[in-house]
Amino acid sequence: LAGNHDIPDYEKLFGHMTFSIVLDETVLVLLNNSRRSFASGDLEFLGEQLKKNTEKKAIIMFHIPPPNDLEEHCLSEEEWGRLKEALKENKEQVAYIICGHVHSFRDYELDGFHVIISGGGGAKLANIESVTLKKHHAIRFNVDEKEKIDFKIIPIDGVFSNNNFAKEPA
Repeated sequence: LAGNHDIPDYEKLFGHMTFSIVLDETVLVLLNNSRRSFASGDLEFLGEQLKKNTEKKAIIMFHIPPPNDLEEHCLSEEEWGRLKEALKENKEQVAYIICGHVHSFRDYELDGFHVIISGGGGAKLANIESVTLKKHHAIRFNVDEKEKIDFKIIPIDGVFSNNNFAKEPA
């Protein structure tokens, strides 16, 4: 996902800022809101992808999170309203909304949507007192045979280097 610090060369280095990944049971829709609003055509793209894949659960990802209690640097109520309007016909299809930007973790519900903020990457974590997970982490999503999607948080401890990985036999 393109973040606010990635804008200048993102497309040159990585390609499209908005795209979808269609899997057997799930559709991932990645949108560009790196400038605090959704890029032109993104919400229409989202609607098209959900309509094409109505039998699949959806995970929607973008950088700047919806309103939350962690950080004031989130989507405006107006922009969040635009997204909710785009999702109103397919709300039940949306399993998760995943965002970053805030260098912390939050798992919350907003207007009937399950939202996860997972941020930090290699950056210093934000010092937010109400956050209980104060570690860098990864999140693993799993889709079971009943098309239920759940996730597991994987805390990342320690320093990684080439020495941490198994060497290929000579």
